[in-house]
Amino acid sequence: MGAGEESGEKNFDASASKLQRLREQGSVPKSQEVGRVLTLAVAVIYLVAGSTYIWEKIYSMFIGLWSVIHLKNLSAMGAGFIIEHSFKPLAFIIVPLIILTATAAVISSLAQVGFLFTTQSMFKGINPFNYFKNLFSIKGVKDLLKEIIKIVILGFVAYKTVNKHWLSILGLLNANGSSEVAGLLKQLITDFMIEALIALFIVAVADFVFEKLKFAQDQKMTLQEVIKESKESEGDPQTKGKRRQMAREMTQRKQLASLPEADFITTNPYKIAVAIKYNSKEMKAPKVIAKGGDSFAWQIISAGKKNNIPIIENIPLARALYKLVKVGNDIPPELYRATAEILLFAYQIRGKKSS
Repeated sequence: MGAGEESGEKNFDASASKLQRLREQGSVPKSQEVGRVLTLAVAVIYLVAGSTYIWEKIYSMFIGLWSVIHLKNLSAMGAGFIIEHSFKPLAFIIVPLIILTATAAVISSLAQVGFLFTTQSMFKGINPFNYFKNLFSIKGVKDLLKEIIKIVILGFVAYKTVNKHWLSILGLLNANGSSEVAGLLKQLITDFMIEALIALFIVAVADFVFEKLKFAQDQKMTLQEVIKESKESEGDPQTKGKRRQMAREMTQRKQLASLPEADFITTNPYKIAVAIKYNSKEMKAPKVIAKGGDSFAWQIISAGKKNNIPIIENIPLARALYKLVKVGNDIPPELYRATAEILLFAYQIRGKKSS
């Protein structure tokens, strides 16, 4: 046995049953970055593609408020009036955003781990001690480095975007209206978000691959764990052997119980014994009702002698019946002739004995 096996090194991939058990507990390889990037991408697409729709809702909100300001004193209107007349337009903006981002989060989860519902890991993160433990762990350091990398990437993308439109930004000093400012601002935001999403997507893919590899490495098993897992999934070999022995003994008892119905027993002569039964009125062909080798062959022969059943040595027939025919099945047509000859001989012997 190698040194790795003796020291309990985890050199074996996790078994399918272990992975299934971990999945049921909610422990699966998953990158939070993939969900964040997909959610952010959906939000940006909604804000950019729906900018006209959003502006119309905001515009209608202010028009609705300004239309009644000259009718009432602002202090008399109160915050409740303003909130009431602002809620509906804002809801038409926020609710679709919530639905789209929630859908994106669900799709991200399904894409990574498939459908998975479990309550076992629901409250794992509530313990504050686990939070501080993770904060100073290797995972905490990795997450901190990941956040620093993202900040650096976003800073670089912001610098590139501003540098790309720097002359246009300076040109705003001579702008004639707010439309130019709004147009440039929209262009800056669009360029920044597209490049940022591409960079963050690369980070998310790398994080997902890292999480998958790390999960596979963390769940590796030692030789002893593999053996234990095999015993639990397939059953202890000793227990399985006992069950097989009990089933074999039960089958043998049933065969011995049916042996008095046999017309003859053909033998090898000592290693194999096969009992044959035939009733021309009820059966199409002779049937094997018991067979065995070695010790069970001797039991069949002994039971046959006690029940005065003819025991006839025929090595070729005994071997053929033992190999080809299961207990309870009819003999094949190619063995009809040899069986019929012994059957006639057995009838003659019984006739002599009965006479």
